[in-house]
Amino acid sequence: TDKEYLAQRFTACTGEAAAAFELMNDFNALPDLVPKDDYPVNASKFLLYEDPLLPLFTADTNGMSFVEHYAGLVQSYRSFSSDAPAFEAIYRFYEQLAHLLELKCRWRERAPHAKADDNALNLAELAMQCMKQTKCCRAAWASLWERTNKPYGFEVIDIRLSGLEGRFETAAHQMEKLARNEPNTLETLFCSKLRYLSDETGHFSGSGPWSDCISACRI
Repeated sequence: TDKEYLAQRFTACTGEAAAAFELMNDFNALPDLVPKDDYPVNASKFLLYEDPLLPLFTADTNGMSFVEHYAGLVQSYRSFSSDAPAFEAIYRFYEQLAHLLELKCRWRERAPHAKADDNALNLAELAMQCMKQTKCCRAAWASLWERTNKPYGFEVIDIRLSGLEGRFETAAHQMEKLARNEPNTLETLFCSKLRYLSDETGHFSGSGPWSDCISACRI
């Protein structure tokens, strides 16, 4: 396929820049994530829904940093705009999603190293930023959904992101407790982790159900 010609035809048919849609692939095409097989790794899904206090994929992504990757996507989507309401809603949603993933990846890199000092208070503030951004992303997703879909189904997204928002609120409270040297429930964050999505060679499989991202508990 001639990508330049395809981009020209895309713009001719839609009036929009093809780059905005090509970049959607970058939400999952992360550096250092090598799939086990021909199926893509849906990294944005497990990074988005992974519980902030029970991170199941820590061992899989040990030594990897995705913060700058998603920060770049924030800037890219911030530069896109459209006079067509549906396309504008798409760009604003992906901008908000990229920012949430940027903050969440920063959290998952820093939180396991929290200590009972100012570091814990800084992490409490970061958790609050993640909570607020989750709310912004949910609002942008709702706006996009209303313009492009029937209402059925959004309750699933609403429940998932509302749960993530609540867990970040809990994370902020637990970090505040750590800063005050009070009893907290951060053991799930600090304990050693096992591989979940990758094998011994570091090759990844994707994550399926949302429930597989949030807890190892099946009850």
